[in-house]
Amino acid sequence: MTLLINFILSAIVFLIVLGILIVIHELGHYTAGRVLNFSIESFSIGFGPKIAEFKGKHNLWQLRWLLFGGFVKFKGELPEDEGKDEPGYFLNKKRWERFLVMVMGVAFNVIFAYFIFSFICLIGIEESILKNKPPVVGAVLPDSPSHKAGIQRGDILLSFDGRKVKNWEEAREEISSLMQKDYKIQVLRNGKIMEFTISPVMVEVLKQPSGEIGVIPSFPPIVGGVQKDSPADKAQIKPGDQIVAINGKEINYWDEISLLLKDNDKKEVIIRIKRDNSFFDLKVTPQLDKEQNRYMIGIQVKDSEFQRYTFPKNFIKAGEMVVDQTLMTKRILEKLVKRKIPLKALSAPPSIAYITYKVARTGLYNLLFFMGIISFQLGFFNLLPIPGLDGGQILVLLIEAIIRRDLPEMVKEWILRIGFAFLLLFFFLILFIDIFKYV
Repeated sequence: MTLLINFILSAIVFLIVLGILIVIHELGHYTAGRVLNFSIESFSIGFGPKIAEFKGKHNLWQLRWLLFGGFVKFKGELPEDEGKDEPGYFLNKKRWERFLVMVMGVAFNVIFAYFIFSFICLIGIEESILKNKPPVVGAVLPDSPSHKAGIQRGDILLSFDGRKVKNWEEAREEISSLMQKDYKIQVLRNGKIMEFTISPVMVEVLKQPSGEIGVIPSFPPIVGGVQKDSPADKAQIKPGDQIVAINGKEINYWDEISLLLKDNDKKEVIIRIKRDNSFFDLKVTPQLDKEQNRYMIGIQVKDSEFQRYTFPKNFIKAGEMVVDQTLMTKRILEKLVKRKIPLKALSAPPSIAYITYKVARTGLYNLLFFMGIISFQLGFFNLLPIPGLDGGQILVLLIEAIIRRDLPEMVKEWILRIGFAFLLLFFFLILFIDIFKYV
């Protein structure tokens, strides 16, 4: 019953978030159409049968039963539409005008993401402390891919599969995207560049596959947060405490904590903590986290620092975040095309809904940030040159602009059919793979 309730709640939160982002996307098309004097038949919020409709100055406004998204219907989008001589009809407008209408849906999603990022930067954002740390290996896990390859403590990570990294944040992003194939990794050791071949192992984070090679950054074992009613909370561990030892074994890095606890099997452990220059020994019994399939005590690492960006620096920081998202998405697509990551690394609606619900439970701040990321990725995906997406229509317009004439309607129709079939096939393939993550 709990699983069913969580599934329903995940679906509701996801559909609300996705619905808002789709309406924003369609508002982009609508706004461009109005500015360029396109004839618009209707703007609908929702799908399915109409609940209500009223006539505005320029078009019909409709409310439909399924309130998860919306759409804009331009007059004259199809060749068989009546009134072919009307200048405002879609196919009668100039190619550059149709191009702007198509691209503004994507633009509105990116702009929305930008303003969300600007807002959360203004009120304050948690930033990873790894972004300013050079990627020096703090420890290498025994029998890990890095240990077997010969990477040592003190090595400075330089590049992964040809991509150079400047800090631990970039290194972790690359490591998490590495899958079960051999990769070349360069490190700097005692002033000498060395290259190793590593085969990452796979771990699960929120049901999503992630690469792991067994290197640990020099994260101090300081508690950043304690989950309510968790074993750590009951033992009175507090944020700011430093984990000094577990069962007498000294702890130097945060990741050593989870390694000692993950296979605990409900055995009580003695955790020595340091608080305000005083030391305490606390008894804690780890609990099994079924989602992550390991024993945990309910603590989070202090891996970030609160940073507030005043006006207008918040807009500059938001721009940097949009650029970072663009580059990261580009790298993922390149790796997908080159078959360096498997299809199971992609997320279909079940996984996106699951993550959205998990994020929503942590608070409005995190949900807004996640909405910004999804809005950006929705826009980016729509820009791909695949028939059936905005990017596909933009590609056709660019081809027509180059050859200086319209493609035959039969050709356009077949391009649309093939593209739509490809989209459906790809969607159901990813959906099928995604569902098995939860079976």
